[in-house]
Amino acid sequence: MKIDLEQPVWIGNVAVAAIVETWFVYHETRHSLSARSRKRPMAVLVHRAGVTRVYDMEGNEISPNDIDDRFAGQLTAFQHQLHA
Repeated sequence: MKIDLEQPVWIGNVAVAAIVETWFVYHETRHSLSARSRKRPMAVLVHRAGVTRVYDMEGNEISPNDIDDRFAGQLTAFQHQLHA
């Protein structure tokens, strides 16, 4: 399992991105290889008028301290992508 930040999408003056959990597993035998993957959204980041807010998948706002606890480094990565 890995936590990733999706590429922000701009809609007018609003940027939106998702923090996702990515899961990948494969099984190899002598004659075959099989793989499965899953990507599940964990939170949505919305940047509007210089302010970034983060929401869980139930629509509740997540405080900046909780964001760093739950998704270390993802808010900073999002802010860097906005100005890249």
